[in-house]
Amino acid sequence: MTVSGVQENLKLLHGRVVAYIDLGQPVLGSTSLSVAASPLLYHAVFNATRQVPTGGEGSPSVYRQWVATFPKHRNASRLLFPSLGGSAAPVHLEEGEDWDAFSVEPLDLLTNYRHAAMLPVRPAVRAMDVEGSYAAFFSQAGIPVVQMSYVDDILQKMSRVAFPRKHTQYDRFSLFREHVDPELRAHATVAAVAGELLRTLADSLFLPFNLFDYAQLLKDLCISLHLHAHGLDLGPLDAAVQNFSDAAYNFHSRQNGLDTSDPMAIRMVNDQLLLLERVFLDPRGLPRNPYKKHLVLSPPELPTYMDEMFPGIMDEFTRLVDELGSPTDPGPHLDVLRQHYALLVQVIQQAADTLAAVVPPYT
Repeated sequence: MTVSGVQENLKLLHGRVVAYIDLGQPVLGSTSLSVAASPLLYHAVFNATRQVPTGGEGSPSVYRQWVATFPKHRNASRLLFPSLGGSAAPVHLEEGEDWDAFSVEPLDLLTNYRHAAMLPVRPAVRAMDVEGSYAAFFSQAGIPVVQMSYVDDILQKMSRVAFPRKHTQYDRFSLFREHVDPELRAHATVAAVAGELLRTLADSLFLPFNLFDYAQLLKDLCISLHLHAHGLDLGPLDAAVQNFSDAAYNFHSRQNGLDTSDPMAIRMVNDQLLLLERVFLDPRGLPRNPYKKHLVLSPPELPTYMDEMFPGIMDEFTRLVDELGSPTDPGPHLDVLRQHYALLVQVIQQAADTLAAVVPPYT
């Protein structure tokens, strides 16, 4: 669907769409899966890749190959629940040892989500951009998205040039099969992962959205912002992020003890999960691009040397740094920065409020 199609059907998409799975470029190499996704879908994607083998019987799972090719080692001191993250040092596995050994076989949803979100080593998930066909779904409609491609290990960050014959007269199936995916195994693997993800999203009693992954992302972005605060009072942002983390824990605690025989209680929880991503939208968009309405996941407008942080804040910091020593008055940039910062705090707090317990109208 095009950007105009998303805009024309925005109300329908807001109310009904659970997630958007983009398979526009399913295979660009043959080494490993590469994924860009909303944090709400991390848990479901990881579980789907654990269920799909990379080849025939006895071959490793897609998850194992993915984490071995593109691992993300996480500092336990920066996790929401440091005691669950293990050592902050990089973890190395011996031949034949299972990456899933880090996870704990839980007895309940809350324990499952906490441990899954705090693994010290997980597959790296790429940040989303606005050049894919999925861009309008997350940046304007607030719909969780996932984009999956099989790539070569050197193409994690430059997948768009992985198949240079694309859209040329040489873009033929015979050449693709000969040089990229001879036995179409990568195509079959991506299709199997997408099918498993679809099944999970459609058949699960609760939408499989792990809110701890989102809370962890907000905390990581906040920590990065502390390194480049430039005199900005980050107390309100810290409080809003902590409130969201607490709300996520309380939400999953209630969800864990919910009466699953009550369809209205299940519907209530699923509606809250469905609408959460929409809360991070603002109709005014980022200060430097009104079409990027997602204040957390939208990519920044300006190239920067700084660590990943909230996109609107990053853009204004970058502009201020670029103009150091110039005769340009920084006042207007500082005003934009303060206004956007206040809006960001408000949006994160609203997201936390969205997860609060809903009181039934009648008791």
